[in-house]
Amino acid sequence: MVRRPNEQLGWKTPYEIAYGKPPSLTYIHVYGCKTYTLDKRIKRGDKLAPRALIGHLVSYDLTNIYRIWILSLRKVIRTRDVTFNETSFYNPKG
Repeated sequence: MVRRPNEQLGWKTPYEIAYGKPPSLTYIHVYGCKTYTLDKRIKRGDKLAPRALIGHLVSYDLTNIYRIWILSLRKVIRTRDVTFNETSFYNPKG
């Protein structure tokens, strides 16, 4: 099914036709922006340990699941516990 606006629907999305309002795009963020992902591997006794992994947004899975590239781990993880910094982006030179 096509989910984008088309001429047959008067340039409205199927969501707008069904619900009478445009879809929410609050979960959309800029690709490559810096992210702070919750590190769930920390033990309860390590109260002063850093709790975030710094990464960059590379993709979306669902409306609340993001794919984040964690440079320090050298892998892409799927998570929903993310804070975005859309003023800072990936810079391969440092």
